[in-house]
Amino acid sequence: MASTSLTDSDSSSTKTNSVHVFLSSLVFNAAISAAILLLFCILRPRFKRVYAPRTYAVERARRSTPISNGLFSWIPAVLRVPDEQIIRRCGLDTYMFLRGMRLMLIISSVVSLLSAATILPINILGSKGLTGLDSLSIGNVDSKSSRLWVHVGFFALAVVWTMWCIVGELRIYTHLR
Repeated sequence: MASTSLTDSDSSSTKTNSVHVFLSSLVFNAAISAAILLLFCILRPRFKRVYAPRTYAVERARRSTPISNGLFSWIPAVLRVPDEQIIRRCGLDTYMFLRGMRLMLIISSVVSLLSAATILPINILGSKGLTGLDSLSIGNVDSKSSRLWVHVGFFALAVVWTMWCIVGELRIYTHLR
């Protein structure tokens, strides 16, 4: 029966490969996402029945304004739709769903940026000497270090701020309802 053990050279090779694997995955997924986005941009003007039926298939009073056929012309048009128009044409449920999606985008962006500015430096400066992507994790911080309290405090602040944002959205929903 053969035994398997992880030697120091295998360990350092694995840690170096973790960055390579991460970057490869990132590039691959970015390419797939760009291809799907480009496919949508090409197909949108050609299939109005699927992507723009309200521009021609309903009575004139309820028709939406058509978006030009440019490759990325839909982006500014979507970003500039007034809230009142969304409520009037799509309903309150759709409007609140879109507000919820926007709120989650804002929350995750802010928390990601702030954690990159506060948590990552603490992890990188950890005393365990891990390399590669492992140096970015909480595993690089000694378990007896007082720096771990920064993680706890950041988590608590993120939860409180997220709940405050959600309560604000609930107030808006209650007002509109």
